[in-house]
Amino acid sequence: MPCIQYQNIEFSDWKMELIQKAIGIVAEYRRQGYDLTLRQVYYQFVSRDWFPDRWIDPKTNSKNNQKSYDKLGGLTPK
Repeated sequence: MPCIQYQNIEFSDWKMELIQKAIGIVAEYRRQGYDLTLRQVYYQFVSRDWFPDRWIDPKTNSKNNQKSYDKLGGLTPK
């Protein structure tokens, strides 16, 4: 599947790192014949503990939360 750039967006270094990790997960599963949803990529991040520590929810002391899901989703194309 080709990658198409519709607009030029400058991401910070830490956001680019997360994007590259997401691309790596998608590529890893695509080689096995799978297409992943955002939720599936999200849970790969959770299981690999790849979210930044600053995304920890102080109430639950976990990075597995709606805000982390929303932030990751904000880095992916719509």
